[in-house]
Amino acid sequence: MKTDVLSAILDGQKGVRRDGASYVLDDRTSATVFAGTAGELMTVPRVVRFDLAKEVVTLLTSKGERFFFPYEVVLGLKLEESEERARPGGGAGFR
Repeated sequence: MKTDVLSAILDGQKGVRRDGASYVLDDRTSATVFAGTAGELMTVPRVVRFDLAKEVVTLLTSKGERFFFPYEVVLGLKLEESEERARPGGGAGFR
């Protein structure tokens, strides 16, 4: 997938905002990215940030994992919106 195609998909999507060369998903939105080559497919779930560089896209997950892919192996993505926050607020849980 070319850089401009990935940008076109993410631009204007609910819960996605652009921050320079990055796209950041809000607390209720996450993405699953499908990447692979002929005969092999890898899914990267719970992506919360896309960093677009010249030749590589960096994916940051809600677990703090970083995945690096050349654009040509990114096949597609799925955006999900949940009612609950995808990332905990960090409180003790008391009201």
